[in-house]
Amino acid sequence: ANNGPKAEEIRDASRVLPRAMIWAIVLNGTTGFIMTVTFAYCIGPLDAAIHPPYFFAFIGTFYNATGSKAGATVMICIITLLTLCSAISNVATASRQMFAFARDRGLPAADFLSYVRPGWDIPLNSILVSMCITALLSLINLGSTVAFNAIISIGVVSLLSYPNTYRQAYIPDIS
Repeated sequence: ANNGPKAEEIRDASRVLPRAMIWAIVLNGTTGFIMTVTFAYCIGPLDAAIHPPYFFAFIGTFYNATGSKAGATVMICIITLLTLCSAISNVATASRQMFAFARDRGLPAADFLSYVRPGWDIPLNSILVSMCITALLSLINLGSTVAFNAIISIGVVSLLSYPNTYRQAYIPDIS
């Protein structure tokens, strides 16, 4: 998640925030690699993975790993809950960025997007616009899986290129 708008709330943000972001990338990359290796080890027969009996391949992998429908169901519920929490976190981050940018008059309809209803203390308009944009982007998957995967890939590439951008922007060249 991009922590730009939260930087206003941190002491010595120019030093602390980049370090926190790099550590988040390192730790998440490490745990992601461990998860990928574990998943590849438990995937089961390759033919079953290529042509899964279920709509999502990970369901078959969980069933192959546990050998039980109850165990696979529990694991699927955990993944679903984590995905839901991640989606809520992403929408919260996007709406916070949208609010901060609109508050600084950087977006069209800034008055609408930066409006905070008295007594609610949340930028509800920014949250609803972020949720609508997220929902509309999710609908692309219904029309074309290839188009959806292309859009997701753009996001992954931008996340993977961030450490190089950070290095170029913040680490002085000593040569």
